[in-house]
Amino acid sequence: MLIEGNGEWQGEIDRRLTMLRKAGHFDGLAGIAVGQFAGFKFNVVELLRDHLDRLGVPILGGLPLGHGDEPLSVPIGAMATFDTVSRELVVRPD
Repeated sequence: MLIEGNGEWQGEIDRRLTMLRKAGHFDGLAGIAVGQFAGFKFNVVELLRDHLDRLGVPILGGLPLGHGDEPLSVPIGAMATFDTVSRELVVRPD
């Protein structure tokens, strides 16, 4: 699963992550790739840790995806290889 965000308030991010968890969208995840969260006025890392650490899956953060200065694009539903040892997310072309 890949997540990222832009300038939303803390309650919004908390609510979205809670809804995803309660709806079972985190069930069976092998890992989570975290893109850039830009324009936040709070520490989004702590909020993400609170929700994601309890899943017990590898988390690869700080990827140049999302809303940073020069973000890379990843098509929705793209297949990828997630390597936490080498700290790489390789998106496979279809």
